[in-house]
Amino acid sequence: MRYITPELTLTTMYKNYQQTPAYQQQKCSYKMYRKLGHEECEACIILTDPALLAEHNRLAKRALEKYRKDKQRQLEKDEALYTLDMQKIVCLPRLLQYKHLVFCKRLTLFHHTIAPVDGTTNAKLTISADKDECTAGCRATEHISMLLKMIRDTPLRGKKHIEIWADNCSSQNKNYYIMGALWSLIDQQNNAHETISLKTF
Repeated sequence: MRYITPELTLTTMYKNYQQTPAYQQQKCSYKMYRKLGHEECEACIILTDPALLAEHNRLAKRALEKYRKDKQRQLEKDEALYTLDMQKIVCLPRLLQYKHLVFCKRLTLFHHTIAPVDGTTNAKLTISADKDECTAGCRATEHISMLLKMIRDTPLRGKKHIEIWADNCSSQNKNYYIMGALWSLIDQQNNAHETISLKTF
C-alpha cells in the first residue's frame, strides 16, 4: 500500500495528474481537485439531483447541530464525550529540506487520536496511539484494536456511559465490525460500561 507524502503540494499533484491518461478521459478542474484534498463528503461532490443534495445537506446540518449541543452539555461524573479520528498518514523520517528524498521509500505511520469534545487541552484526557506499517494497516480491524485499547487503558475505562463522535469513513467507523467490537466490550463481565454511543457526521 502506498501513501502520498505530506511534502507534495496540491498544485504539483494536479500538474502530474494532467499528464496522465485518466485526466484525458475524464478531465477534472483544479477547483474540484482541491475539494477532494479537503476531505469533503463524496455525496456533496457527485450528487446532481437538487432534491437529493438538499436532503443530504439537511442531514449534515442536523448532525452538526447535535454535535454542538453535545459539546455544550454538562456531563455527569460517569459520562465521557470524545471525538475520534485517524489523522493523515505520516511518512518517516520527515526530510522537508531534501526534495530529492521525497520519492524514497520511508516508514508509514498511522496516528489515532481520541480527545474530549469540549476542546480541553489537558494532555491526560487526550489519548493518542501510533502504529507503523510493519505492525498494522489501515483496515477496520486495526482501527478497532486501537480504539479498544484507548478505552481499556485510559480514564475511559471506568466510565458507565461513553459517547464518541467520528467522521463518516465507512471503512473505519461505520461498519458491523466496530459495532460488534463495542457491543462485546459492553457485554464483558466486570466492566463499568453500560452504553457506548458512536455518532458520525
